[in-house]
Amino acid sequence: MEVIGLRERGVKYPRVVEQNKPRHRYCSDCKTEGKREIATWICLDCSNDKGRDVSVCAEHVASEHEEHYAEEIVY
Repeated sequence: MEVIGLRERGVKYPRVVEQNKPRHRYCSDCKTEGKREIATWICLDCSNDKGRDVSVCAEHVASEHEEHYAEEIVY
């Protein structure tokens, strides 16, 4: 490793780790039930109707959005 500068006081190192955290979306249907489940699908039919992204988990895409057009979210 090569030193490219002096360490600054009050700075948390390594800074790059904070930038690499995944930005997960959470299931809209689980949120109304008080749960926090990571969404793996986006329902495009509901998104077009509501004018916003409707992200859902695998459980809800199979039960409540079965007839809708949905695409998998790649993290």
